[in-house]
Amino acid sequence: MQQTGPEIRGLAVLFPEEISVEINKWRRVYAPRYQMVPPHITVAYPPFVPEKEWPLVRPAHASPSPPDHPTSLGSA
Repeated sequence: MQQTGPEIRGLAVLFPEEISVEINKWRRVYAPRYQMVPPHITVAYPPFVPEKEWPLVRPAHASPSPPDHPTSLGSA
């Protein structure tokens, strides 16, 4: 988790540098302020999960998908 301020917290998946570079090529065209936040996938954000409940939800996000249930991302 990357904390950007004392009151701004969230759980996000960040991409490796070589993937971020490719994503930013598109973001540069469509998102003028793309450099403010690195490419990421937001998993949970406190307005939906109160900070006091993080200890309850953190274990579900702490380990990768089991080998028999791989996760993949694609585009439509």
